[in-house]
Amino acid sequence: MSVASMRVNAQNVKKWTALMGASAFGYSSIVDIILHFPDVDINIQNEDGDTALSWALYMGHIDVAARLLTVPGIHVNTQGIIGWTALMCASYNGYCSTVDGAPGNQRGYPACDLFLRATHKCESVQV
Repeated sequence: MSVASMRVNAQNVKKWTALMGASAFGYSSIVDIILHFPDVDINIQNEDGDTALSWALYMGHIDVAARLLTVPGIHVNTQGIIGWTALMCASYNGYCSTVDGAPGNQRGYPACDLFLRATHKCESVQV
């Protein structure tokens, strides 16, 4: 099988791609290999509307998220079926260091604090 004939955007029954799986598990070297395919679609959504970026941030894989964010055309504000963006996924799980420098937090607001307050996840958050 040649590299040209590989279906890099193939999805399983839950509509996951290899890029999503590698991103969710933090396999940065595999993510990098997949991103070298010229026809890779970084914005594909699974059945829940999540992307590779959403999963990388949700699981706290900062190195993978940083690599994904270098890909031209990445949609950082894609929402899953419950309306969450990748930034929200990261802040929900407490990965504030990931969120503070992420696109979408350019106003200098502490994104984790704002999101946690908005979702009532933490009452002691100070803004």
